[in-house]
Amino acid sequence: MASSKRPKSKTTKNGIEPITVGRGDEIERVIFKGSRKRLDRRDLHVALEPIVRAWLRAACQWDSVAIGDHSFLIFSIDVAPETQVYVQFWSEPMEPMLWEVSSGRWNPPADEWLAGERSQRIEALGFVIGGKADNFHRTIPIDSAGDIAAVAKAVVEIFYEGFDYRGTLPIRAQLVYDGRSEMEATYESFTPEDISKVFAGLGFRVEEAIPDSNEDDEAAPMIRCRKRGTYTVVQFDDRLEDENLYQRVRLAADVELPDDERARLKSSAAAPEGGEPVLTVSVVHAFSGGVTLEWLVARITEWDATLAEHRRLTRRANKVANAAWLNQTVH
Repeated sequence: MASSKRPKSKTTKNGIEPITVGRGDEIERVIFKGSRKRLDRRDLHVALEPIVRAWLRAACQWDSVAIGDHSFLIFSIDVAPETQVYVQFWSEPMEPMLWEVSSGRWNPPADEWLAGERSQRIEALGFVIGGKADNFHRTIPIDSAGDIAAVAKAVVEIFYEGFDYRGTLPIRAQLVYDGRSEMEATYESFTPEDISKVFAGLGFRVEEAIPDSNEDDEAAPMIRCRKRGTYTVVQFDDRLEDENLYQRVRLAADVELPDDERARLKSSAAAPEGGEPVLTVSVVHAFSGGVTLEWLVARITEWDATLAEHRRLTRRANKVANAAWLNQTVH
């Protein structure tokens, strides 16, 4: 399971500067220029493991996690003209890491270069063919620095055993940190004036505004907004102490009843003499945790659309009832 914190940017004891990446960033660079002489297995591990660890740490540790965040890391070498092989990782917060090694499938001429003994050596390291790209793959939990170190060691071994890499070619790394979330201003409270402006911007006429309560009056402020003949009453609640800011609103409106239902209620034994049936609809919106202005506009737009749809359906029901009554009268 990937850690929830990214490392602080300071040089490690190996002299490798940690990789710092934020949401929306993409980094691509040569991380090992290549040695003038061939390296044996031990020297290759000494040279590459600290570098691979730093990049893996950046790919699998997170802060300020949002739903949909993910990172993609790939280490690659060009082993021949137009022939690239790679080790890659897909990481998401609180999920095992997907680890893939190129198989060459769907990527000639890498398929021929990796065929035979090289593929067998990669399989012997614990990988099987699978996934959309038919790569060698496996999933691994990353819960500690020890896990990162073990994976880094295995990556170098893949290069040495699977790719016959001896340190003379440059190695490139590409790291992408992306997600579905976007940075936007959020609000945990609004003033009555803020809400009035949103209603006005959506075609409502703010006909009455009761000012913010003073120290001697704890009554919650309200505004009345009119559109298509229907009043919406907005009542504010959860006031921030000593501020004209509120963390919750209640929208309410009295809407039409179909004529048949209205007549039935008026004639019932429980109906008060001269009383008029009223249907009140309401909804409460809380801003705790933070909401965007776009979210607020969308909620009020939904409210407006709901009132309009109720009005349409009520009038349609009345027309159907009237048509049925006329049909009975004619016959």
